[in-house]
Amino acid sequence: MIAMMRWKLAAMLLFMPAAACSLSSCAVGMMAPMMLSTPAVGAGAAAIGGAAAIGGAAVGGAVAATPAPPAGAAPQQFISAPPAAAAAPAPIPAVAQGTFSPLDPDRLKATSRPQAIALIIGIDRYKSAPPAEFAENDARSFSAYAVTALGVPPDRVRVLTGMEAQRLDIERALITWVRPLIVKDQTDVFIFFSGHGLASADGNDLFLLPYDGDGDLLGESSIRRRQLIDAVVEAGARSATLFLDTCYSGATRNGDTLIAAARPVLIAAKPQDVPSNVTILAAAANNQLSSALIPARHGLFSYFLMKGLEGAAAGADHAITAGQLEDYLASHIPAEAAKLGRTQTPQLIGNSDRVIASW
Repeated sequence: MIAMMRWKLAAMLLFMPAAACSLSSCAVGMMAPMMLSTPAVGAGAAAIGGAAAIGGAAVGGAVAATPAPPAGAAPQQFISAPPAAAAAPAPIPAVAQGTFSPLDPDRLKATSRPQAIALIIGIDRYKSAPPAEFAENDARSFSAYAVTALGVPPDRVRVLTGMEAQRLDIERALITWVRPLIVKDQTDVFIFFSGHGLASADGNDLFLLPYDGDGDLLGESSIRRRQLIDAVVEAGARSATLFLDTCYSGATRNGDTLIAAARPVLIAAKPQDVPSNVTILAAAANNQLSSALIPARHGLFSYFLMKGLEGAAAGADHAITAGQLEDYLASHIPAEAAKLGRTQTPQLIGNSDRVIASW
């Protein structure tokens, strides 16, 4: 009798419409206690989320029932398949892992210089010259170091990049922004430039190329380095410090040329004297190339300059002098440039004892 009832119930469930037999159906939930009350069925039933599946599985919202085993047979066992092993994470690309640690401008909190000014310029896509890779990234990153490492108030930092760094834009910033903010013998001025530089054919004049600069019309389209220095010194600045990630040899970070095909050789720019209150840290000697550090997405000089300003170049007295910064740059840049098959030696012009940052 019990066996007959079991088979009838199984048949009813098998042919019931799916909508009436979902696992969440009240009808199945009510039938479950009846079927589970017999020993033969209990081993083959499982309660799932408050509803019963009898010796089977829910497929498409319906319950498929299987007949009970013959008398005397061992109860049917249902063993869940082991969960699939989690896929191993893809390896991080070497460049993403990075040979070079990320920049951290907040690592150092320098003594504030309330009267200081920072003019920061970066051009990597020129109107008519080859690109200077990552120069604008250099400028944007250095703007944070101007505040944290150099102590310049944020509202006294100006950044010019790309098309906003045309010759007129730079001259306007010098004449209408930098000079009026200078308080005689109190203001320290910092100028950062990342982009192309070029010397005149005779090597006597050194130029920084703005966005619209033309290598064949330097005097008419570019900014003389001396022009930057004179604008600051004549306004009465206490000091002027220039960080220049550029070179004057006529070649670019990628090895392209800025000069006409008739002048394929590198130009050797001649040394220039600077006033006693001016300090220049330059990326390379006047006859060398300034390189890009592709894994870090910065200029080679700019990257290590900023790492040095995080405190890596500091001595034990909580200060970074121009000489200490040059020593730190010289301990890293030539070796990295050699890996690129180049020679690059950072240069210091001016007083090596000048304090660049203190805290």
